[in-house]
Amino acid sequence: MGHLIDFGTISGKKVQLAVLKSGKFVSAISSFGSTIVWFGTRDKNYVTYHKSAEDYLDDSTYMGKTVGPYANRIKNAEFEIDGKVYKLEKNDGENSLHSGSSCFGNKLWNIEGVSDNMVTLSLMAKESGGFPGDHEVQVSYLLTEDGVLTIFYRCTSKKKCPISITNHAYFVLDDRGDKYVELEIPSREYVSVDSSLIPLEENPVKVEGTDFDFRKKRTIGCRRDGCYDNTWVLEDNAIVKAEGNLAQLFVRTTEPGIQVYTGEFLSGKDSKPFDGLALETGRFPDSPNRPDFPREYTDKDKIYESTTSYKLVIKE
Repeated sequence: MGHLIDFGTISGKKVQLAVLKSGKFVSAISSFGSTIVWFGTRDKNYVTYHKSAEDYLDDSTYMGKTVGPYANRIKNAEFEIDGKVYKLEKNDGENSLHSGSSCFGNKLWNIEGVSDNMVTLSLMAKESGGFPGDHEVQVSYLLTEDGVLTIFYRCTSKKKCPISITNHAYFVLDDRGDKYVELEIPSREYVSVDSSLIPLEENPVKVEGTDFDFRKKRTIGCRRDGCYDNTWVLEDNAIVKAEGNLAQLFVRTTEPGIQVYTGEFLSGKDSKPFDGLALETGRFPDSPNRPDFPREYTDKDKIYESTTSYKLVIKE
């Protein structure tokens, strides 16, 4: 059976790690935030992490956490559904980022079941922060011996609510930092944004001739000083590839987009800028306000389901 170990306490409540093993690969998932704390081998971790649960409580980088009900930014921290305007918390200038204090990653989850290589966590998130409806969330992590960590998301709510759930792990693929990572995104379009990272009116736009063209493998730091926090449009069965001197990563998802964040503003005792590369699968930024973007909602009769897999290939 799966292995559970204590990881400290938050607000007097015990936090546990579910340790998954398959072949030489190991992953550890925390019950606080449904967080990826470890992904690699017994001796080496290929994601940034904190050493205790308490350090995740005040972490503003969302390190390894499950983000929802809406990952990414929402313009002016509001959206409209069926003629009603919903006001959210403004935690990123005038905008809402990663659902504010309602973020699933800042809550204690229940471990529903754990085996040698799989764990399922659940969360009942009460209506808060302006997002309509209580949310029942379930996330499962499956680790296989070929180094694939697959995440299965499932969510329902009793009211209609925009939804986009992701994981915010920062992958450590190069010991010199993200700027040295080679990235390949088989995408012809990306989401162009303004200075506050809110999409412009005309979108998506072609990557051809721009700094966002990664259709051929390119080193991240060769343009924009390696600073990216942007969404690319993915076609069905697209595989995003990233490679550093430590490992390769292959990302596949059922979602229509992937946000690439190179960790420019990472900080704290366990990380510094460009230490880890976030590859957040999900909807486009501000999609609740953009009928021209792919949108998804939960409702009393509508289930949200999504799958993302990360394959880690370690360089010996």
